Amino acid sequence: GAAADPFADPVAAGGGAAGGPDGPDVVELTATAAVAGRLVAGDLRPNAAWMSGKLKASGPTGPLLALLAHAQPSS
Repeated sequence: GAAADPFADPVAAGGGAAGGPDGPDVVELTATAAVAGRLVAGDLRPNAAWMSGKLKASGPTGPLLALLAHAQPSS
């Protein structure tokens, strides 16, 4: 079978409702506007932000680690 898409929309996948992470594979990420801007601009790596506490996560760790693995730059 096909691998699960770690970036799938949890609402479309039936795993949660808009406005709240209530599905089993939903991870909520929280950061300040400044940190989010640095992440989007590519000035801060998601793994570094998470490990330093600048990017907070709530929910199961499996989907979070899958997301962070996809965020690694290509060598």
